[in-house]
Formats: sequence, C-alpha cells, structure tokens
Amino acid sequence: MSWYIQEQEPVYVDNNATTQIDDRVQQRIVDAMKNLWANPSSAYEIAQKSKDAVDEARKNMGEMLHVPKDGVTFTSGGTEANALIIHVAMKNVPRGVLPHIVTTSLEHPSIIEPLKYELEQNNIELTVISPDPKTGKIDSKSISDAVKSNTVLVTVQLVNNETGLVQPLTDISRAVRETAKRRDVHLAIHSDVAQAIGRLDVNLYTLDVDAVTIVGHKFYGPRIGALVIRQDFPLKFIPMFRGGNQENGRRAGTENTPMIVGLGEAARLVVENLREDVRKIQEVRNYFEEKLKEELKDTVNINFADRQRLPNFSSVAVKSFDGTAKELLEKCKSFISSYCAACHSTLDENPSSALTECGLSIELSKKCIRFSFGRRNTKEDVDRIIKELKAMTFFSKFGSSLLNQINLGPTAGF
Repeated sequence: MSWYIQEQEPVYVDNNATTQIDDRVQQRIVDAMKNLWANPSSAYEIAQKSKDAVDEARKNMGEMLHVPKDGVTFTSGGTEANALIIHVAMKNVPRGVLPHIVTTSLEHPSIIEPLKYELEQNNIELTVISPDPKTGKIDSKSISDAVKSNTVLVTVQLVNNETGLVQPLTDISRAVRETAKRRDVHLAIHSDVAQAIGRLDVNLYTLDVDAVTIVGHKFYGPRIGALVIRQDFPLKFIPMFRGGNQENGRRAGTENTPMIVGLGEAARLVVENLREDVRKIQEVRNYFEEKLKEELKDTVNINFADRQRLPNFSSVAVKSFDGTAKELLEKCKSFISSYCAACHSTLDENPSSALTECGLSIELSKKCIRFSFGRRNTKEDVDRIIKELKAMTFFSKFGSSLLNQINLGPTAGF
C-alpha cells in the first residue's frame, strides 16, 4: 500500500535547539563582511569603523542583559564561555588550595563535562545537586548548604534545555550569598542562560548572579556567544587564552567583527521585540496544547504544564504511539522537532536524565518530544502538526506494519 501526499516545507518547531537567523541579522553580517574587514584593534582610520561596530554590538548586549557594555566578553560560543568561567574560578584560590565548585545535575554538557574532567584530574572538589523530582526545581537551601571555605563558583542553569523548566535562580543566589557572607567565602555565581534569551527578560541584577553565558543561535543570531559579567564581578578575571589585549584583556584573539555585529543586532531585536515575541510564542504554544487535548485527548501527556516553563516550550509524550519518540519523529514528515537536546542526539534512545530527575518515568520519558516555538510559527503550523500526530496515533492502533507502508505527507487530512 502506498499513499503519497504532495509535500510542503516541514514546520520547524525545535527553536530551543537553534533558531533560523533573522533576515536583519543576516544583512548586518553580510554588510560587515563587505565593509568592516579591517582589524578593530588597528590604529588607522578604516579600522575605527570596525571598532565602533564591535562597541555598538557590545552596548546592545549590555542593554539586553541590563549591565554596562564593558561586562561583555565575546566568545566562539556557549561552550567556550562556560569553560572560561570555570577557568577563572579555578584560578581564584591560593596556591595549595583545591577549588570547590557547586553545580546541578541538570546542567548543559559544556558545564558538566569540564567539571567531571577536572574532578577526575584531582583539580577540583565538586558538589552536584539534583532537583526535587516532584517539582523539577533545585532547592536553594541544598545549594547554599554546599558552600564551604574553598568554594569559588556556584553555577546553576536558569532554564533546562530538555524540560523547559525555569529554576528559582534569584532565591538560590540570595541563599548562596547569605551563606557565603556568614562563612566569609569569596565566590562567584554563574548561570548558563542560553535557553532563556528572547523568551524571558534576563537581568543579572534581578537574578543576583555575577556572570551569565549566552549563545547567539538561540535567539536568531550567529553561532558565537559571550560571557557577560557584572561591574562588581567578585573574582580576578584571569584569561584562558593568552596573547593580545582584546576583549578588555579577557580573551586574546582578533575579534570576529561580522559575527559580533550580527550578535549585537540579534540582541537589539530582543530588546526591541521581547514583549511581543513572548506574547506570540506563548499564544502559539498554548494553542498547540489546547489542540492536543482537544484532538488527542488522553493519548498524550503534556509534561510539566503545571510548573513554571518557558513560554514557547512544550514537552509532550505521545503515549498511544507504539514506539519511542525517536521512532515517531522518523515517521513524521510535516514537522521538525527533537526527542532530546541536540547535544545528546548521538546517544542511544535511553531517556535524558533531566526528564527522569524531574519526575517522569523512564517509560514516559522515552516517548517525549520537545516542541519549542519561535517567531515564525503560526497557529496554521500547529494545525498541521496536530493532524499528523493524530494520524500517527490512529495508524499505530493497527500496528507498525501499516505505518511502514504509508508515506504520510505533511498535508495528510486527519
């Protein structure tokens, strides 16, 4: 049996993995590649234009995060920014003292893996705090109680990339500061906020953190990043890369002017459009979940719906499909999404530990699809997704053999 439906472009709903670059950002990058080719660190007049463009991007980034522009250090991406804050922290202990770092089991691999490596090399002491499985939240007291005399860094992700859950970071930071003050401990608080930019208003002072990591491709910008610190950053900033004096002496290497300009433009658009963007993506997400309940009823499970989530995020377990989320997505042609974070996509089908640690069963976790909506998504996109999910659950009742014989195009009329 063969059923062919004329295919349309699939709907992209994996915006928390990466976003399509904004046309305005792309144009700024192209213009910079043509016109801002001079080295920003050079003394001649044509280089001043490149320097001014980098400064403008730095200013836009500072405005987005509510800090002075001098706190922005551009990096190659989020992985480097996270490595940089770990490096800085490790260098801020007296000779002979082993630095202690506190983090959580929900962190991005670019935090967890370097810390595990340093622990294996006996270069640090490490405390890893797990969330409360009933809420998915990190308990502020558990974090603050872990602080001791040699603690130099507490790093807690604001939003997990696989659950979409927002952590009570302000409460955590305040508890840590109270404990650090009482115990006379000199430390920095850091958060990887990559998932939150463009979906939440991220303010370092409101969150009461000293440093954050951001990643451009999460908010319609290029694939570079930044480590952003407050003016009163409590540690001595010792660079990881040695060489020139670029980035206020924090990161050596000639600036990547076009990508920095693009990142600055993406930041400007966040400042300009955040409220409207959040309203739109939340409206589309809510419509999606309403249609799921209406059309698929109790055959799906909307995870974490009663908890504080990103406004564009929906974790869905299609319980009625006879197979895993990966197998379901391989069948679906009308939309592009993921069953795990991109950084875990080369792993087998075992569920993410983030899902199980936040209260989902292993069986349910294996069926979870991560839907994350973006600026370009519409209610019409949702209707197409719902039609195909409904079709998949319908045919699943007849066994996988029937599904294998059917080419379900993205306009299947279910």
